[in-house]
Amino acid sequence: MDQADLEKLWAITIPLTQLDSSPPDQTYKAPLDSAGTVFVPPPSDSDSGAGSQQGSGEFPSFLGVSAHVNLVRPDSAPEDLARSAGYELREVIGQGGMGVVYRARQASLQRDVAIKTIKERGKGEPKFVSEARATGKLDHPNIVPVYDLGATSHGETILAMKLVEGASWKEVLHPSGPESEARAARYELEDHLETLVQVANAVSFAHSKQLVHCDLKPENVMLGDYGEVLVMDWGLAVDVSETPEPDSTLVHRSMITAPCGTPAYMPPELAAGKGAEITPRTDVYLLGAILVELLTGKPPHRGKKLPEVIYQAFLSHPPALEDVPDELREIAHKALARKPEDRFASVTEFRDAVRGFLKHRESLVIVDAARKRLLRAQGAATTDTAYEDFSAAIAGFEHARVLWAENEAAGEGLREARVAYAQSALAHEDLRLAEAQLVQLPAGADKDALAAQVGAAQTQRARDARQALVLRVALAGALAAIVI
Repeated sequence: MDQADLEKLWAITIPLTQLDSSPPDQTYKAPLDSAGTVFVPPPSDSDSGAGSQQGSGEFPSFLGVSAHVNLVRPDSAPEDLARSAGYELREVIGQGGMGVVYRARQASLQRDVAIKTIKERGKGEPKFVSEARATGKLDHPNIVPVYDLGATSHGETILAMKLVEGASWKEVLHPSGPESEARAARYELEDHLETLVQVANAVSFAHSKQLVHCDLKPENVMLGDYGEVLVMDWGLAVDVSETPEPDSTLVHRSMITAPCGTPAYMPPELAAGKGAEITPRTDVYLLGAILVELLTGKPPHRGKKLPEVIYQAFLSHPPALEDVPDELREIAHKALARKPEDRFASVTEFRDAVRGFLKHRESLVIVDAARKRLLRAQGAATTDTAYEDFSAAIAGFEHARVLWAENEAAGEGLREARVAYAQSALAHEDLRLAEAQLVQLPAGADKDALAAQVGAAQTQRARDARQALVLRVALAGALAAIVI
């Protein structure tokens, strides 16, 4: 498939007249070929605002709920709020092409929640309910909890969720003001990788429920003020079970025949709309795309216009990752393999690879600290200080090897530290201390040389001891003769 063919395919999702002007980091959703759930096409310029949609008061038939949700808007009369046992909408805290998210007050439990509503009633309720029920199936510490799904007396569909005080991961990676810059300053690469591990935990759990997210990106991850990491926006979640459950409102992969997702991050199967190829390895690719952004500051698929980005996603050539740790480069390239079978077999395997790097990274940091202690020991002014630093250096190298047994720098540092410690002990005639280091050394020329030095020192000490004994005996005899 060439770029022209791909653009024709994408015309199902985005009108060709909008293709060049559409941003590559936006989520795009295409209609499905089923009468069940329908994705909403991308927003037009007029699709903005959060205006209230008034209806006939009838409940949408697809909701399957029987109770009204009392929703009091900011301009409601006070007596309406007093009578309400539902939610009082406050300020808008976010919005996208289809929905608006409000901060709201839940009257019954006296708590703040997030309320998501649909911008245009009648346009996307089935997809909205599908997203809500997909999220509702996933009870996990790293997935935003859903509290309620219902309809107002005006026929508005709403979703009540946990209100997360914090910022999106995207805001932390790309701060745009003093507040976000201050938050971003608290994150080092290791912190971002730990966040990626938590995201992978959430996604792995979703996979155990046969759900694939299909739109993982920093924008869809919330970082709470108290350390929470929550995967949001399951609007593209796909059921990858062998056969869809009867009467399910979830989107099954067999229903997807057109492109969907975020072009800057998406794998080839989403770029080409191949629903049958969506598997957990689709999310592995997306996690790899996030890793690339953590390492380079940009997602893997880039270009001046959307068609170019889409074609890059379809081709999925390995990104050039310069000046990054070799281990992370290998992880990213494997996760971003064009063929799903060449990627990590599971999100868990990807997560463990990232965890392995973090352990290795910690091990290398400890090696650096241990080497500094070794250098200080070799230049110490007193024996006690030198011995203390030698001991600390050896302990550091040993700990680094516990974290990463294959850390060659730790093994070499440990050998150097023991040899230097033994030589220092020899110089100060602490032969037992030197011998204690000698027995810990692996076989090699330096051990043989050190053993020869220790042996020679022990021989000399024994000779000196015998000579001292002879001298003492002779002296004692001389003293006895004088006395007699």
